[in-house]
Amino acid sequence: MSTLVPVGVADAHVHRLYGEYAGLPVGVVTQCVQHAAALQQLIWNACPEGTWAGKACAFHEGHEEAVFGLMQRTVSRAQRRVEHDQSGLTGQLAEAGDDVLDFGGGLGFSASLLRDAGKNVTYVDVDGPVTAFARWYFERCGQDDVEVGTTPSATAELPKGRQWDLVLAECVLECVPDPVATVERLARAVRGGGTLFVVLDGGVEAAGATMRAVDVAALLAGSPTLRGMRHVLSGEDGRHAFRAD
Repeated sequence: MSTLVPVGVADAHVHRLYGEYAGLPVGVVTQCVQHAAALQQLIWNACPEGTWAGKACAFHEGHEEAVFGLMQRTVSRAQRRVEHDQSGLTGQLAEAGDDVLDFGGGLGFSASLLRDAGKNVTYVDVDGPVTAFARWYFERCGQDDVEVGTTPSATAELPKGRQWDLVLAECVLECVPDPVATVERLARAVRGGGTLFVVLDGGVEAAGATMRAVDVAALLAGSPTLRGMRHVLSGEDGRHAFRAD
């Protein structure tokens, strides 16, 4: 049984939340978010690794600028709730079993909503500043029972021997070094009768060098497990759902 998180706690503006978390004035956080693209590009260019994959690992595992970029996309848990309604994820949740994996869960708003809906939630993201904030957010919301796991940037590592009724990957495949290998791992993590719900990001160009476009056709071509699932939803806005029969 889930306990509803108090609205004032859960739906606070993310700038205020991060200011509380980091001990910074809200105005300073807002300025960092407003200039996130430029800050990210500077950090990216300074990463010594020569390959895109190497830079991605260094960036996501070690730099707070990754958090500021996410703040440009979602300002509160309330906004994320609206996005779930619009994307069709709310409907998928209603049909899903109890166990849900939020891979690349970012700031933690989606995982918090999933827990609020009564699901047993496993949140997994890169072992770095983003996950540190999400862990703090769950504790602040009184959702200590959200299971938090970490993965290195280079490859998707999930809790061993586990499968879930619903695996969620929202706008994350564009950030990983090998999206095909990642989606194959996620597809294998779906329990029989369960669903893999993928949202591909349409705003990659605006995000700069830290993200690369991902094509669903390439994912299907490279992932045998994904090809073996039923493609039950294919939205023009990047929403895709795959059912494991």
